[in-house]
Amino acid sequence: MTGEWWRDALTIALVFAAAVLCLAAGVGLLRFSDVLARLHAATKPQVLGVILVVADVIFSTPTIGTITLGFSIILFQALTAPISAHMVGRAAYRTGKFRSDVLFRDELRGRNHLLGLDYPDPEDYVSGNTVATPLVQEAPVEHDPVVPNHEQTPGDTAR
Repeated sequence: MTGEWWRDALTIALVFAAAVLCLAAGVGLLRFSDVLARLHAATKPQVLGVILVVADVIFSTPTIGTITLGFSIILFQALTAPISAHMVGRAAYRTGKFRSDVLFRDELRGRNHLLGLDYPDPEDYVSGNTVATPLVQEAPVEHDPVVPNHEQTPGDTAR
């Protein structure tokens, strides 16, 4: 240990906390049952663990280069991890690769028709039918939907 005992103690505490969080993320990836639950394990503790490791490096060797690189790593992790988790969760939801029986609240359940998809019921997971199927076929467009149809009357808003 060096003469600055508080810096060494802070380094040990940060590394230990980061190791516990990264271990929790790994265990969560193995233990959780579906994509949406695994996203929480993959992003929340993992990002905080990386931030703690970078903070440990910044506190143990405080140079301009270390501080600049450390803050850029923290910024990159804080910006990209939630976006990537959102995109993975969105793809899992839109393709029906999630367990709807374990969802506490599904705010998109009644809006699936807007996506043109019919997501499987929770009972379908027992039978293995978990692939989303199209509800409607693409209808041919007779005119450009942006340009109004000249045959419509001014009060007619139906397209």
